[in-house]
Amino acid sequence: MSAPAAAPALRRFEHAPPPAFSPERDESYMSEGAEIARVARLLGIELMPWQRHVVDIATQYRLDAEGQRAYKYRTVVVTVPRQSGKTTLMTPVRVHRIMTRPGIDAFSTAQTGKAARDRILKMVEQVEMSALSPLFKALRSNGAEGLKVNGTNSRCVRFSPVTGALHGETPHLVDFDEIWRYPEELGDMLLGGARPAMITLGARAQVWMVSTKGTAASTFMNRYIDAGEAGNDPTLAYFAWQKPPHLDPEDPATWWEFHPALGNTITEDDLAAEMYAEGVSYSERIRAYMNLMTTVTDSIIDAEAWAELANDRLGLEVPALADCGIGVEVAPGNACAAVVAGWWDDEGSPVLRVLHQAPGTSWLRPYLRRLRDDYGVTEIAADDAGPVRRITDDLHPYGTDAGEAELPVRRLGLPDRSTADLDLIAAARDERTLQHDGSRVLAQAVAGAQLRVNNGVERIDRDRSLGPVPSLIAGSVALWHADHREQPAGHQLF
Repeated sequence: MSAPAAAPALRRFEHAPPPAFSPERDESYMSEGAEIARVARLLGIELMPWQRHVVDIATQYRLDAEGQRAYKYRTVVVTVPRQSGKTTLMTPVRVHRIMTRPGIDAFSTAQTGKAARDRILKMVEQVEMSALSPLFKALRSNGAEGLKVNGTNSRCVRFSPVTGALHGETPHLVDFDEIWRYPEELGDMLLGGARPAMITLGARAQVWMVSTKGTAASTFMNRYIDAGEAGNDPTLAYFAWQKPPHLDPEDPATWWEFHPALGNTITEDDLAAEMYAEGVSYSERIRAYMNLMTTVTDSIIDAEAWAELANDRLGLEVPALADCGIGVEVAPGNACAAVVAGWWDDEGSPVLRVLHQAPGTSWLRPYLRRLRDDYGVTEIAADDAGPVRRITDDLHPYGTDAGEAELPVRRLGLPDRSTADLDLIAAARDERTLQHDGSRVLAQAVAGAQLRVNNGVERIDRDRSLGPVPSLIAGSVALWHADHREQPAGHQLF
C-alpha cells in the first residue's frame, strides 16, 4: 500500500462563543483532550475551540486501583446547531479510544442503520487517507462496518438502533447521533442493552450522545437536557451551544453569539443558504440552526395566512389613539418591548397596528407619557404578570397630587390573558377577519409564538416561544382593552 498523501495545512480556528451549559474543568483530574487533539491532527482535522472544550472536560479521568483510566463522567451529552461539526468531533474521539485501549469494543449508531453506516464509513475513509492508516484494518462487512486496530484487535463498529442491539456486548464506548429522533422507548431499550455490560467496567466506560435539539416529543433526549441544565447529576457532562434567549433569530449578528462553527468552517452566507432553503420552515430553522427545542413543528398561525391579513392602508386609515385599546408588553430579560394599538373597524373586525417596538425598556415610560400628553391616551392595558409588571408598577403617581396617576393601567389576569390570546388566534387563523399593519416584528412574533397550557388555560408563552413575541401579546391585550375601557373624546393619531 502506498503511503497516504501528506495532510493539508491545518487551519487555526479562533471563533469561540461560550457554551450556554458546560461543566467546569476540574484540575484535580487529568484529561485526554490534548491526546485526542493530536489524533485529530494526524487525521487531518484541527478541532475547533468548541470541540476542544468538549474533549478537554468530557474525558477527565483519574487512574483507578488497577492503573486504568476511570472517567469523571459516565455520560456525555453534546447538543449543538446543525453544521457545527458533530461528526468531526466524534471521529477522533472514537479513534483515540480504540488506539489507547487494547482489546476493547466501541460501538456507534445514529437515527437509522443507514445513517449509522454512512457516518462510520466516512470515519473509515478519513483514517485510510491519513498518516494513521497503517495502524488499522477497515471493516466493511454489512452491519459491522468500522475499524480494527492491528495488533490489539480493539475495534469500533456501527450498529443499528433496533431491539436487541448490543445485548451480549461489553462496550467501553457507545455513541449515539441525533438522539432527538429517538422515541423514549427506543432510547431506553438501546441504553438497556449497553448499560448492564458497561456496569462491569465501571467508570472506565462512557456513553456519548450528540445531537441538535428536538421537539417536545423528543422525550428521551429532553430528559438529559433537563438533567444537564439542572446540574444535579455528577456523572453527566452536558454541553450546549444555542441561541441566547430573546435575541432575534433572523439577525446574523445573533448567530455569532452562539454558533460555534461560524467563522471557522462556515460563513454567514453558508448558514443563511441552508436556513432559508426551500422547504425549511421557521420552526425547523429555530430547532436545527438556533438549537432550541420547539414545542410544535409549525407556528400556531400559518405565515402565509398571516401575510394575507395585512392591510397596507392601516398607516393612514385608523381612528384616534384615544379611541383605541393600547397594549404594552415586555419580552423576558427586558430584551425589547412593544406598544400596540387595537380597535374594531366599522364591519366589526379586529385591527392591530404596532405603534413602536424597540430593544430594552428605557424608552417605554417616556413613550407612554407622549401618548398621554400629545395624543390623549388616558389608559393602557398590560398583563398582570411577567416583566411588563415592573414597568406598569413604576407608573407611579406624579406631581404634587399623590392621587393623580401618571397613566392608569388595566391589568389582565390569567383568564383574561387566555381569552385575549385565543380570541386573536381565532380571528387570524380560523375566522380570517383580523387585519394588521404588516409589520415585520408582528410577522416574526407570529412565526415563533408557542402556546402554553396551565391548568387547562391556554395563552401565548413569552418564555417558551421561539423568539421575542411582545408585539403579539401586546396586540391581544390591545384588542381586549378596546372592549374593556371607557371611550373618551378622540384625538388625532400621529
